[in-house]
Amino acid sequence: MVKLMGLVMALVTVSQAQELALESGQVSFRFDGLGNIVAVTVGNRSLNLQPTKLPISLRVDGKWWHETDLRTEPIKVQRRKNQIDIVARIGNFTVTVHYQLGKVGVLRKDVTLSYEGDGNPKIDGTLFLLPAVGLGEDAVVLSPSFDFLRVPISQRPRFSVDMGTGAWCALHSPSQKLGIAATFYSETEHFSVNAETIDFASSSSRVPRHASRFSHWLGVQDRASKGWSAELGTQFFIVAEGDERKLLESLWHA
Repeated sequence: MVKLMGLVMALVTVSQAQELALESGQVSFRFDGLGNIVAVTVGNRSLNLQPTKLPISLRVDGKWWHETDLRTEPIKVQRRKNQIDIVARIGNFTVTVHYQLGKVGVLRKDVTLSYEGDGNPKIDGTLFLLPAVGLGEDAVVLSPSFDFLRVPISQRPRFSVDMGTGAWCALHSPSQKLGIAATFYSETEHFSVNAETIDFASSSSRVPRHASRFSHWLGVQDRASKGWSAELGTQFFIVAEGDERKLLESLWHA
Protein backbone atom coordinates (compact mmCIF):
# COMPACT_ATOMS: atom_id res chain seq x y z
CA MET A 1 0.00 0.00 0.00
CA VAL A 2 2.83 2.40 0.87
CA LYS A 3 4.59 1.67 -2.43
CA LEU A 4 1.30 2.16 -4.31
CA MET A 5 0.69 5.53 -2.64
CA GLY A 6 4.25 6.56 -3.45
CA LEU A 7 3.70 5.67 -7.11
CA VAL A 8 0.45 7.65 -7.20
CA MET A 9 2.15 10.70 -5.68
CA ALA A 10 5.00 10.42 -8.19
CA LEU A 11 2.53 10.27 -11.08
CA VAL A 12 0.67 13.30 -9.72
CA THR A 13 3.96 15.21 -9.45
CA VAL A 14 4.89 14.36 -13.05
CA SER A 15 1.39 15.34 -14.24
CA GLN A 16 1.59 18.69 -12.45
CA ALA A 17 5.05 19.37 -13.89
CA GLN A 18 3.76 18.68 -17.41
CA GLU A 19 0.71 20.84 -16.77
CA LEU A 20 2.86 23.82 -15.72
CA ALA A 21 5.24 23.68 -18.68
CA LEU A 22 5.40 24.87 -22.28
CA GLU A 23 7.73 23.47 -24.93
CA SER A 24 8.49 24.48 -28.51
CA GLY A 25 11.35 22.96 -30.46
CA GLN A 26 14.50 23.03 -28.34
CA VAL A 27 13.18 25.46 -25.72
CA SER A 28 10.97 24.67 -22.72
CA PHE A 29 9.70 26.79 -19.81
CA ARG A 30 8.38 25.57 -16.47
CA PHE A 31 6.23 27.62 -14.08
CA ASP A 32 5.00 27.46 -10.48
CA GLY A 33 1.43 27.88 -9.28
CA LEU A 34 1.74 31.67 -9.03
CA GLY A 35 2.96 32.06 -12.62
CA ASN A 36 6.68 32.54 -11.96
CA ILE A 37 9.17 31.08 -14.44
CA VAL A 38 11.13 28.52 -12.40
CA ALA A 39 13.11 26.65 -15.08
CA VAL A 40 14.24 27.14 -18.69
CA THR A 41 15.80 24.39 -20.79
CA VAL A 42 17.47 24.80 -24.18
CA GLY A 43 18.19 21.46 -25.80
CA ASN A 44 19.85 19.46 -23.02
CA ARG A 45 21.03 22.57 -21.15
CA SER A 46 19.25 24.07 -18.15
CA LEU A 47 19.79 27.80 -17.62
CA ASN A 48 21.16 28.97 -14.28
CA LEU A 49 18.39 31.19 -12.99
CA GLN A 50 16.94 32.65 -9.82
CA PRO A 51 13.12 32.73 -9.94
CA THR A 52 11.19 35.78 -8.87
CA LYS A 53 8.89 35.92 -5.86
CA LEU A 54 5.94 37.02 -8.01
CA PRO A 55 5.30 37.22 -11.79
CA ILE A 56 4.30 40.88 -11.47
CA SER A 57 4.43 43.49 -8.72
CA LEU A 58 1.90 46.26 -8.14
CA ARG A 59 2.60 49.43 -6.21
CA VAL A 60 -0.51 49.62 -4.03
CA ASP A 61 -0.98 52.49 -1.58
CA GLY A 62 2.71 53.32 -1.85
CA LYS A 63 4.04 49.78 -1.29
CA TRP A 64 5.38 47.34 -3.89
CA TRP A 65 4.10 43.77 -3.69
CA HIS A 66 7.56 42.22 -4.04
CA GLU A 67 8.85 44.24 -1.08
CA THR A 68 6.11 43.11 1.32
CA ASP A 69 4.76 39.80 2.61
CA LEU A 70 1.40 39.18 0.99
CA ARG A 71 -1.00 36.27 1.18
CA THR A 72 -0.66 34.26 -2.04
CA GLU A 73 -2.72 31.31 -3.21
CA PRO A 74 -2.59 29.36 -6.49
CA ILE A 75 -6.13 28.88 -7.83
CA LYS A 76 -6.17 27.04 -11.15
CA VAL A 77 -4.33 26.31 -14.41
CA GLN A 78 -5.82 26.10 -17.91
CA ARG A 79 -3.96 24.63 -20.93
CA ARG A 80 -4.62 25.17 -24.65
CA LYS A 81 -1.95 23.75 -27.00
CA ASN A 82 1.01 26.14 -26.70
CA GLN A 83 -0.76 28.40 -24.16
CA ILE A 84 -1.18 28.24 -20.41
CA ASP A 85 -3.21 30.46 -18.06
CA ILE A 86 -2.14 30.48 -14.40
CA VAL A 87 -4.59 32.05 -11.97
CA ALA A 88 -3.57 33.01 -8.42
CA ARG A 89 -4.72 35.28 -5.62
CA ILE A 90 -2.24 37.89 -4.41
CA GLY A 91 -3.55 39.92 -1.51
CA ASN A 92 -7.05 41.03 -2.49
CA PHE A 93 -6.33 40.76 -6.22
CA THR A 94 -6.82 37.86 -8.60
CA VAL A 95 -3.94 37.70 -11.08
CA THR A 96 -4.20 35.72 -14.30
CA VAL A 97 -0.91 35.27 -16.15
CA HIS A 98 -1.40 34.24 -19.78
CA TYR A 99 1.66 32.58 -21.37
CA GLN A 100 2.01 31.70 -25.04
CA LEU A 101 5.13 30.08 -26.48
CA GLY A 102 6.02 30.78 -30.11
CA LYS A 103 7.94 28.53 -32.48
CA VAL A 104 11.28 30.33 -32.11
CA GLY A 105 11.62 30.36 -28.32
CA VAL A 106 9.61 33.56 -27.78
CA LEU A 107 7.48 33.45 -24.63
CA ARG A 108 4.65 35.99 -24.56
CA LYS A 109 3.26 37.05 -21.18
CA ASP A 110 -0.01 38.95 -20.72
CA VAL A 111 -1.56 39.74 -17.33
CA THR A 112 -5.15 40.37 -16.25
CA LEU A 113 -5.98 41.78 -12.81
CA SER A 114 -9.22 41.91 -10.86
CA TYR A 115 -9.87 43.33 -7.40
CA GLU A 116 -12.10 41.58 -4.89
CA GLY A 117 -11.49 43.57 -1.70
CA ASP A 118 -13.73 46.04 0.12
CA GLY A 119 -11.43 49.08 0.14
CA ASN A 120 -10.32 51.47 -2.61
CA PRO A 121 -6.56 50.99 -2.96
CA LYS A 122 -4.52 53.33 -5.13
CA ILE A 123 -2.46 51.63 -7.86
CA ASP A 124 0.60 53.56 -8.94
CA GLY A 125 2.85 51.47 -11.18
CA THR A 126 3.36 47.85 -12.20
CA LEU A 127 6.49 45.77 -12.66
CA PHE A 128 6.55 42.77 -15.01
CA LEU A 129 9.20 40.56 -13.41
CA LEU A 130 11.55 37.97 -14.95
CA PRO A 131 14.01 35.57 -13.32
CA ALA A 132 17.67 36.50 -13.02
CA VAL A 133 19.74 34.49 -15.52
CA GLY A 134 23.45 33.71 -15.43
CA LEU A 135 25.22 32.78 -18.68
CA GLY A 136 28.83 32.90 -17.53
CA GLU A 137 31.47 35.53 -16.88
CA ASP A 138 32.02 36.30 -20.58
CA ALA A 139 28.37 37.34 -21.06
CA VAL A 140 27.58 40.86 -22.27
CA VAL A 141 24.46 42.97 -21.72
CA LEU A 142 23.01 44.58 -24.85
CA SER A 143 20.60 47.51 -24.98
CA PRO A 144 19.63 50.45 -27.25
CA SER A 145 20.56 52.92 -24.49
CA PHE A 146 23.00 55.60 -25.67
CA ASP A 147 22.64 54.49 -29.31
CA PHE A 148 23.75 50.89 -28.59
CA LEU A 149 25.03 49.64 -25.28
CA ARG A 150 27.28 46.59 -24.99
CA VAL A 151 28.62 46.07 -21.46
CA PRO A 152 30.39 42.99 -20.02
CA ILE A 153 28.41 41.57 -17.11
CA SER A 154 31.60 41.71 -15.02
CA GLN A 155 31.12 45.50 -14.93
CA ARG A 156 27.79 44.95 -13.17
CA PRO A 157 25.62 47.10 -15.46
CA ARG A 158 22.48 48.64 -14.00
CA PHE A 159 20.23 51.01 -15.96
CA SER A 160 16.75 51.84 -17.25
CA VAL A 161 15.72 52.46 -20.86
CA ASP A 162 12.58 54.38 -21.80
CA MET A 163 10.09 53.18 -24.41
CA GLY A 164 11.05 56.09 -26.68
CA THR A 165 14.55 54.62 -27.05
CA GLY A 166 13.40 51.03 -27.26
CA ALA A 167 12.56 49.21 -24.05
CA TRP A 168 14.51 46.01 -24.60
CA CYS A 169 17.56 44.33 -23.07
CA ALA A 170 19.53 41.22 -23.95
CA LEU A 171 22.23 39.03 -22.43
CA HIS A 172 24.53 36.91 -24.62
CA SER A 173 27.38 34.51 -23.94
CA PRO A 174 29.85 34.07 -26.86
CA SER A 175 31.36 30.92 -25.35
CA GLN A 176 28.00 29.21 -24.80
CA LYS A 177 26.47 30.64 -28.00
CA LEU A 178 23.33 31.30 -26.00
CA GLY A 179 21.34 34.41 -25.15
CA ILE A 180 18.17 35.80 -23.61
CA ALA A 181 16.28 39.01 -24.32
CA ALA A 182 13.21 40.85 -23.04
CA THR A 183 10.98 43.49 -24.60
CA PHE A 184 7.54 44.97 -23.93
CA TYR A 185 4.47 46.46 -25.62
CA SER A 186 1.54 48.54 -24.42
CA GLU A 187 -0.95 50.54 -26.46
CA THR A 188 -2.09 52.75 -23.60
CA GLU A 189 0.59 53.13 -20.91
CA HIS A 190 4.11 54.49 -20.68
CA PHE A 191 6.74 51.81 -20.02
CA SER A 192 10.47 51.23 -19.63
CA VAL A 193 12.91 48.36 -19.12
CA ASN A 194 15.14 47.93 -16.07
CA ALA A 195 18.36 45.93 -16.02
CA GLU A 196 20.45 45.07 -12.98
CA THR A 197 23.24 42.64 -12.09
CA ILE A 198 23.03 40.38 -9.06
CA ASP A 199 25.20 37.60 -7.62
CA PHE A 200 23.72 34.19 -6.91
CA ALA A 201 24.90 30.62 -6.49
CA SER A 202 23.25 28.10 -8.80
CA SER A 203 22.09 24.65 -7.72
CA SER A 204 25.17 23.10 -9.35
CA SER A 205 27.72 25.46 -7.78
CA ARG A 206 28.03 27.24 -4.44
CA VAL A 207 30.27 29.91 -5.99
CA PRO A 208 28.33 33.16 -6.57
CA ARG A 209 28.07 34.12 -10.24
CA HIS A 210 26.95 37.27 -12.02
CA ALA A 211 23.40 37.18 -13.35
CA SER A 212 21.25 39.72 -15.19
CA ARG A 213 17.72 40.49 -14.05
CA PHE A 214 15.35 42.31 -16.42
CA SER A 215 11.96 43.82 -15.58
CA HIS A 216 9.52 46.19 -17.25
CA TRP A 217 7.86 49.10 -15.48
CA LEU A 218 4.37 50.06 -16.66
CA GLY A 219 2.88 53.40 -15.65
CA VAL A 220 -0.56 52.20 -14.58
CA GLN A 221 -2.37 54.66 -12.30
CA ASP A 222 -5.85 53.92 -11.02
CA ARG A 223 -7.97 53.47 -7.91
CA ALA A 224 -9.53 50.04 -7.55
CA SER A 225 -12.89 49.11 -6.09
CA LYS A 226 -14.69 45.78 -5.79
CA GLY A 227 -15.17 44.36 -9.29
CA TRP A 228 -12.38 46.46 -10.84
CA SER A 229 -10.35 44.71 -13.54
CA ALA A 230 -7.61 45.62 -16.01
CA GLU A 231 -5.64 44.04 -18.83
CA LEU A 232 -2.02 45.14 -18.62
CA GLY A 233 0.69 45.21 -21.30
CA THR A 234 2.59 42.41 -23.01
CA GLN A 235 6.08 41.22 -22.10
CA PHE A 236 8.21 39.04 -24.38
CA PHE A 237 10.99 36.78 -23.08
CA ILE A 238 13.28 35.33 -25.75
CA VAL A 239 15.74 32.44 -25.47
CA ALA A 240 17.95 31.75 -28.50
CA GLU A 241 20.98 29.66 -29.38
CA GLY A 242 23.62 31.10 -31.73
CA ASP A 243 25.49 34.39 -32.01
CA GLU A 244 24.37 37.90 -31.04
CA ARG A 245 22.88 38.49 -34.47
CA LYS A 246 20.54 35.51 -34.17
CA LEU A 247 19.46 36.61 -30.69
CA LEU A 248 18.65 40.12 -31.91
CA GLU A 249 16.80 38.74 -34.94
CA SER A 250 14.62 36.69 -32.58
CA LEU A 251 14.02 39.88 -30.58
CA TRP A 252 12.93 41.86 -33.65
CA HIS A 253 10.48 39.09 -34.61
CA ALA A 254 8.87 38.91 -31.14
